Amino acid sequence: MLNKRALAAASIAASTTAFGFDIRLDFTHDDYFTNSSNPYGSTGQAALQAAADELSTLIQNQLSPIATNFVSGTSGSTTTQMLTNYSVVDPSTGTTNLSVSPVGLGDEIVVYIGAHSMGAFTFAEASPGVPSLQLGGSGLGPEWPAAMASAESQMNTLFGRSSAPLQRLTGAASLGGVEANYNLEFGPVMGSMWFNDSPGDSSPGRESWEENNAYWHFDHTTPVGTGKIDLYSLALHELVHILGYGTGDNWNDFVSGQNWSGPEATALLGTGEGVLDDDGFHILTGLQSTGYLDGQTRQTVMNGSPQVGQRDQLTLLDLAFLSDMGYQISPIPEPSTSVLLAMLTLSSLTRRSRS
Repeated sequence: MLNKRALAAASIAASTTAFGFDIRLDFTHDDYFTNSSNPYGSTGQAALQAAADELSTLIQNQLSPIATNFVSGTSGSTTTQMLTNYSVVDPSTGTTNLSVSPVGLGDEIVVYIGAHSMGAFTFAEASPGVPSLQLGGSGLGPEWPAAMASAESQMNTLFGRSSAPLQRLTGAASLGGVEANYNLEFGPVMGSMWFNDSPGDSSPGRESWEENNAYWHFDHTTPVGTGKIDLYSLALHELVHILGYGTGDNWNDFVSGQNWSGPEATALLGTGEGVLDDDGFHILTGLQSTGYLDGQTRQTVMNGSPQVGQRDQLTLLDLAFLSDMGYQISPIPEPSTSVLLAMLTLSSLTRRSRS
């Protein structure tokens, strides 16, 4: 695991002592990276952890702990009860869901890891967990709205996590003929990401470890092999999706088609028009920025097309989008005018689906 403070000191030209929440990887449902017969498993785990640690270093938000998933609001003799669990995509299948209790999370989010056959040339996908609400109550109709408001306030304090809302749940419920609305906001809590264990084969079933190694570059400490997809780069991309990039309300608040209205990215680019891919949840393929580590003009991590044989690096534009979404980013050097102009450079890239 990377040492966060060492990474920050080496990578970020700023004076800062605060560090954000941890991204905890959970391999409970994995039989790929943790498979004892996989000669590349531990190397792959290290690459995933390095990607998680890099984001934990850059993002400064502190997440409030979740001690319970149950709240009870009262007004007079009336009670409203709310219970929340999470539905998370099972990373070993990509189709079935896991029901997970969020109780016990500290200043962290948990990401479940796995792999399965996804068809040829689809490499990875991710999804944030989805909160579910069980709501009940008893008492008198006239007191119902106040009891609901009390439960809503407690739930938002508990699951808002002092963060921008990744998901919102709205609805209404009635008691004694009186209807009361609720508006719940959930910060980042958990998610899952999964990788293709048969990237060169459209038929179901896992390819051999050597065939996987022919497609994946597992070692984040060495240059990416010719013709390979870098696991570290894909993990970085998918983890950012779990934070809401293209998947959460903290993203949707600023999106209209291919246009973006968030102030940080718009200021950096000089415009928010046409800066998103046609899917609406990636940066426009070919739109470049400057890497926050090396200062070189490069493809953004959050475009829709991974580059073969190359390691991606988070850019100032990637981080500006995250900032618009409510994440506090470690201070980094201001780019020069030439760098800002270079961000608008378009390049021809080979397109492959990754999420």
